[in-house]
Amino acid sequence: MATMLAAVLVAHGGPEALEVRHALPVPRPAAGQVRVEVAAAGVNNTDLWTREGAYGTADDPGAVVGWQGVPITFPRVQGGDAVGRVVELGEGAPEELLGRRVLVDPITYGQGDDPDQPPIEGVLGSEEDGAFAEYLCVPADRVHDVTDSPLSDEQLACLPIAYGTATGMLERAHLGTGERVLVTGASGGVGIALVQLAAARGAQVVAVTNRRNAAAVRRAGACKVLVRDVDPLDAELAAAGPFAVIADVVGGPSFSALLAVLGTGGRLVTAAPSPGRSSRSTCACCTCSDER
Repeated sequence: MATMLAAVLVAHGGPEALEVRHALPVPRPAAGQVRVEVAAAGVNNTDLWTREGAYGTADDPGAVVGWQGVPITFPRVQGGDAVGRVVELGEGAPEELLGRRVLVDPITYGQGDDPDQPPIEGVLGSEEDGAFAEYLCVPADRVHDVTDSPLSDEQLACLPIAYGTATGMLERAHLGTGERVLVTGASGGVGIALVQLAAARGAQVVAVTNRRNAAAVRRAGACKVLVRDVDPLDAELAAAGPFAVIADVVGGPSFSALLAVLGTGGRLVTAAPSPGRSSRSTCACCTCSDER
């Protein structure tokens, strides 16, 4: 097959900036890469904000740029979340990957001083072509064999961006067993991932969500749920605190209330909207950190 179907971003803007192309050249893997036949692709806010160019920069929050704070090269195949099957190997790629079902790590990492927190250089679907296509090529060390996973392709495709962000937040916060952690926006993609992953680490999770999703958040692992559309949230937060860790994905007017319930020596990590941006914008680093 020489060509493929793909959804291509041709400019920053609304849905009209995406074009469905039926004859895009099929990518060929370079040395060390694999070609993945995409079985399922997730859609999340990263894709929407990339399309809109809504990430901004530290100096200009209104700048129209991609995830990394630099202009995107168009046309760009979007899609940060992908699962599929390895159908071709580039030179030097491990032969055992051929034919395997794999989950794709959407992040390109650089070299830094801390091997546990390498700098992020790009994201699939923003700085490089992504999953809204029949095929994509990525370095072999960014695919993970999930052939034996009981999850469906669609379920697996929901994981990389949301759960990767949540994992980065909890690792940056150094969340420990038995610590009390507050998770805001707990019913969203990153929020529910934070609840599940924090509970799996043995933390005591207090989650903020709405009434409609409260039961689902409890099932995900929260030991206490604060219902923001029923309870007076500031008073509920004050009664529930203090917290060793706060993992925030909301920001906005409630941010000062969060600082008030952060315990001495506590850690706060956020993937919330930046000041001065709309609610559909987000902090470019995903795991900013402040300590009180």
